[in-house]
Amino acid sequence: MIINFLLNYKITFKEKYYWIRLYFSQANVREFANRLNVTTATLYNRIKEGVVQAPSKDGKLSYWLNSYVNSVVTQAPNSDKVAA
Repeated sequence: MIINFLLNYKITFKEKYYWIRLYFSQANVREFANRLNVTTATLYNRIKEGVVQAPSKDGKLSYWLNSYVNSVVTQAPNSDKVAA
């Protein structure tokens, strides 16, 4: 989707670089938990439950692509429970 945008529209190299960096940037554990408004322990529990995919690893650094984090944060929760 973003790749089609970059290929089909006449934008400058600087603008293409900006969109690529924005779309493919990384989010670490703390940033992901902050975006979800949960603790890191809760985030790891959601990973164990299978709600959130496991992070990619680079040595001891754990990260997710920013595009995945945005999709998780903006998706509607699929719960049958009603808040009282």
